[in-house]
Amino acid sequence: MHLFSPTFLGLVALYAVGREQIIAMPVRWVAIDSTRLVEELITHLHDADPVTRERAARQLSQLGASAKGATSALAGSLKDRVAGVRAAAATALGSIGPAAHTAAVELKRTLKDRNPCVRIEAALALYLIELRPEPSVGLLVESLTNTDFLVRRQAAGALSSIGPPASPAVKALRKALKDDSRSVRREAAEALGNIGQGASIAIPDLIAASRDESVFVRWESVAALSRINPKSKEVLVALIVALADADMNDAISACVRRTAAQSIGKLGQRGKPAIPGLLRLVADKDREASISAIGAIGDIGHDADEVLLVLRKAIRSEDQELRQAAAKALMKVTSKKKR
Repeated sequence: MHLFSPTFLGLVALYAVGREQIIAMPVRWVAIDSTRLVEELITHLHDADPVTRERAARQLSQLGASAKGATSALAGSLKDRVAGVRAAAATALGSIGPAAHTAAVELKRTLKDRNPCVRIEAALALYLIELRPEPSVGLLVESLTNTDFLVRRQAAGALSSIGPPASPAVKALRKALKDDSRSVRREAAEALGNIGQGASIAIPDLIAASRDESVFVRWESVAALSRINPKSKEVLVALIVALADADMNDAISACVRRTAAQSIGKLGQRGKPAIPGLLRLVADKDREASISAIGAIGDIGHDADEVLLVLRKAIRSEDQELRQAAAKALMKVTSKKKR
């Protein structure tokens, strides 16, 4: 079997280096027989050092379904005296997926763990194994009201990972968009976007969040709106406003503008009201935002004189990628005009 085949994912020179080096090395960069690797990491789950036990569990989580052989040992680690080890074990079981079904009973017990972060990891793992939203979504919704913002953020992130089946959490996530913590608001916006059309009732909340003081929250909210219902007139207005997003952190603000332009482009001719904003964005100092605006103009296919003028100017740009985008957009616009 070839050295770098999937069967051989693991740690190089597994037995040639010390325990600390083995556990600290990232799985994805090295290669040996994954069965031997899993066996070795299982022994580290029983190590006297809690840091070693936690690292072993996290290494197993990187192996995904290949770590199936560690299911029983990981289920045992859910009873570890150290919360970090218990949480890492739950994460690893979730990464194994349905193949770790024998650990479901122990994970359900862990939903009552004294540590809220462990409970959240167990809830997400249980969903990834059983592919049923309950009882996982219910526990995560409850965790959104925890007094610790880190717990609330983790819960929103877990709901985001579940996606559409987490629709029963929409009401709680709408409230989370008004959380005092911007990181919780950002995770809540992403979760609603990943739920998709099932979160349509949250559109007004996300439109408000697209004007949040935090540029990170604005970015996730704009992205979420485009995933839930970009064809809504109210959403289009919010996307047009986002084309002019400005912030001290311009690198992220440019991502807001870029995301808005790309979302508008997907609307085709319905995005025509955004043309003035897109034309202004073509001159943006962020080249990716400019290219996104040009692409959106081409997808909309509006052939007004001012559009042709801007595209022809862009074709003379010194930036090759920008020139190519402008030429492609101009071709789309003129071809639609001929029809």
